[in-house]
Amino acid sequence: MINIINGGIMIHNILVNAEMRRQVFIQSDLIKYVTKEFDRSYAQYYLQPQRIGNNYFNVNITFTPEGRIMMISMSIYDGKPLSWEDWSEEKEQKKKIVHDQLLQQALGEPPYNYEWGNISSAFSPQSGSSSIDNRDKKDTLTAYIQYHAGNCFP
Repeated sequence: MINIINGGIMIHNILVNAEMRRQVFIQSDLIKYVTKEFDRSYAQYYLQPQRIGNNYFNVNITFTPEGRIMMISMSIYDGKPLSWEDWSEEKEQKKKIVHDQLLQQALGEPPYNYEWGNISSAFSPQSGSSSIDNRDKKDTLTAYIQYHAGNCFP
């Protein structure tokens, strides 16, 4: 699922990790899978559900203003488009449990801290979503807070 050596995720035989720059992403075949794009100071790309390992995930890739990947977020795909109409905290908490189990099976017991960054499973009441987050170590906590203060789940 996630390569613990470099934090990479393979999507359509393309390695997505902190070494990939935004311009490379835009020029890659992955751009054809983008369903939503938010081009703010921190650019976000939402991909249609992608097979990663044995599961399908909704994937969100966030780039810093300098064009580096700051975070890759994945949420298990349940076969339905993301929508507030059928959202419930209970459903998102169940997704978090699935995420926790997937990470434990793939990586063992948490914490998942590596030289390149960290992986976590979380439920965010602010965004109303659960995700597996793969964060690059180069970004500061301040950048992370600024990003989340201005970018809630669309």
